[in-house]
Amino acid sequence: MQPNPFRRTRHRARDPLSAVSEEEYAHTVKGWATFGGYCGYHVRYSEAVVEGVHTMRLTGHSDAHGMPDWVFARPGSPLVIAELKGPTGRVRIDQDRWIDVLRQTEGTPIVLVSRPTDSDELRRILTSRR
Repeated sequence: MQPNPFRRTRHRARDPLSAVSEEEYAHTVKGWATFGGYCGYHVRYSEAVVEGVHTMRLTGHSDAHGMPDWVFARPGSPLVIAELKGPTGRVRIDQDRWIDVLRQTEGTPIVLVSRPTDSDELRRILTSRR
């Protein structure tokens, strides 16, 4: 039996970036930052002892949790604060709270959530030359 060329298939071409883990994506982002002359800072949640002004016990939320993954700085450029996620990673409530607060601060920080599948903005920012 010959396959029907007009039949729709259930298989879609898979985006190669959809298979990139958050760790692999972070490695790529560090390369962009190096190329662009940025310094970067990252704290792994599982390895850090953190403290915030607000605590779950007293105020119902904790500032110590949810801070975005990476902070990038370069003289003469806006501060870049980025929460990196793998293709299926979700922004937690505490992360969303921090991102909202940071976006409302005065000054010109660039605050964003970036995934391998939508990395164009972060790549453009970090690899741009002054």
